[in-house]
Amino acid sequence: MIAAGIATPLLPRIGTKPVIIAGALIAASGIYYLSYTPVDGAFLSDLLPGIGVVAIGIGAVFTGVTTAATEGVPPDKAGIASGLLNASIQFGGALGLAVLSAVATDRTNSVLQTGGNPPLALTHSSSAPASSSSPHTSPSRRPTPARANTQHDSSPSPRSQKKPERGTYPRHHGSALVDRQRRPRTASGSVCH
Repeated sequence: MIAAGIATPLLPRIGTKPVIIAGALIAASGIYYLSYTPVDGAFLSDLLPGIGVVAIGIGAVFTGVTTAATEGVPPDKAGIASGLLNASIQFGGALGLAVLSAVATDRTNSVLQTGGNPPLALTHSSSAPASSSSPHTSPSRRPTPARANTQHDSSPSPRSQKKPERGTYPRHHGSALVDRQRRPRTASGSVCH
């Protein structure tokens, strides 16, 4: 509602296209922020800012799209235009949710299969849809799974190792995993020197 209140007066002045583009960029920046959510993150400090930015951007996009879709439509066709717009929004949301849920589930399973712990797997799964939904994220920049608490590649199977103490899980920052001492880890879990 905040974004709609800001975007509505801008539409007659600058048009729908700049409002939609600005809203999409704002929403993408919120998604980008959310892709860096740490494993042990808190709602108020790690999630709420990103969610708020996404909401403002999406509000501007929906306001611009609704105006663009119904502007200039003859009065006798306004109901059809509005119905098509609402059906498109519902279908797009359902399809997008299905695709991103499938990506997140696959990501969670792949991290767990490579020896990651559940908090790490869930953090990676929540950042996978965020990075895959961003049009500017290449596969090489997406986060990669890592084995929790493995010091080198010749170590025993991650499943046979002792479970790490509470609060010592690696933190997720972009494409590298960083432990509590902020030493980056490779995709195989070994510490970079």
